Amino acid sequence: MKADEVAKKALNGLKSGNFIVPCNFEGFFLSIATSGLSPQRSFLMAFIEVIAAGILRVVGLCFQWNWYGNIDKFLGERK
Repeated sequence: MKADEVAKKALNGLKSGNFIVPCNFEGFFLSIATSGLSPQRSFLMAFIEVIAAGILRVVGLCFQWNWYGNIDKFLGERK
């Protein structure tokens, strides 16, 4: 995303009183996966966070494995 798009979404989220302000689809899932003890005003979102936490942990691990694979590939090409 472009910096001005992120800034606009962040400012709008802060103005609306949201504690977490995701800027895109990945950010939304990261906000659910990392919600922890953050405040939640919506019962529905709290329920989704509880239900999705385990699944999103698996998805997060897949992202990490992909990232580490890309890093290894990049480092292998530099040698």
